[in-house]
Amino acid sequence: MIKDTEDINTEKSIEIIELNKFIKEKSEEIKKYELDYKEIQTEIEIKNTELKHLLNNNNKFVLLKKNYLSDLERLEFIYDAFDLTQQLVEVECPICHSPMKVNEMEKSDDYYEALATEKIKIEVQLAELDETIKDLSDEIISKKQRISKLENYKEEITDNLNNNLGPIVAEKVKKVQELMDAQERINLITRNEKRINKYNTEISKWQEKIDSTGQEKGKKIEDLPEAYTNELCKEIKFLLQGCDFIGKEGKIKYNNATEDVEVGEKEKASYGKGARAIINSTFLIGIMNYCYKRNLCHPGIVVLDSPLTTYKEKDKKDGDDETITKGTKEKFYEMLAEQKNGQIIIFDNEEPSSTVKTKINYLHFSGDSTVGRKGLIP
Repeated sequence: MIKDTEDINTEKSIEIIELNKFIKEKSEEIKKYELDYKEIQTEIEIKNTELKHLLNNNNKFVLLKKNYLSDLERLEFIYDAFDLTQQLVEVECPICHSPMKVNEMEKSDDYYEALATEKIKIEVQLAELDETIKDLSDEIISKKQRISKLENYKEEITDNLNNNLGPIVAEKVKKVQELMDAQERINLITRNEKRINKYNTEISKWQEKIDSTGQEKGKKIEDLPEAYTNELCKEIKFLLQGCDFIGKEGKIKYNNATEDVEVGEKEKASYGKGARAIINSTFLIGIMNYCYKRNLCHPGIVVLDSPLTTYKEKDKKDGDDETITKGTKEKFYEMLAEQKNGQIIIFDNEEPSSTVKTKINYLHFSGDSTVGRKGLIP
């Protein structure tokens, strides 16, 4: 069974809602990871700063330990020197023969007690310094381990965002866009179907009207109301006067029996081929003007094929109803040039005057492909 477009649209709307809900949840998760990443990055920077201070202090304490060790070596050297000098025998100087005696100060017990006290003090400070250096080393190791753990967690977040959550959300967003595009196409199809149904309904109505007005055996076609035909005849008369085909006193009326106009008390069929061409042309233009003035439907274009080619003017003769004044062809073009409604296209071998050419879009067909435009179809 083929699903209705409305059902398909509803299914896609439900799917879009579910996808948007999923995208929102994952987006919130991504935001949480991004906040964690930012906090971790901040903590790493703080820990690195603290580690830098610890390393600087550790270097200073190591240098201080070297100084303490150097002091101890100096004191031990003094003790060793004292032991050696105690073993020496007092003798005369081989040069001046004066007795070589040990400095009395160096023999003093107070001097050596002070040295012992200083040594003990340095040893205590050195022990405390070793403890401090050990604590610093432990803290440095702890800081490095914490920084390494934070870096690993940061890499896990980055990997999760780039290879897991990010692609999933991007895929779902793409799917939502595809569904929305499909919905738009379905809506377009639905709108077009409604328009087609509307036009088909209108066509059916007009076809019924056409069928109901068609001529059947023994049934007469309904006459057009005079209110319509009189207004149309006024439009045609105005155009015929504009091209000097009839005068102000000329009459135009519609004959329901012949379903055609009468010009000057004569049926159109009684005129020559050229005159009928002009009457037919004004009839078509008159219908267009009639429709425009009353906001009725009209394509807005009239095409005239050679309305003047077969028309030949006659000199006026007394008592001749078919006579018309000279210059009707030129006046015909001038009348067309003055039209404001729609578009009028005319094909004819009779060229308008240079004055009229400036008022219209004039194209000359030369018949020669090397000169200008050869014809209507190049």
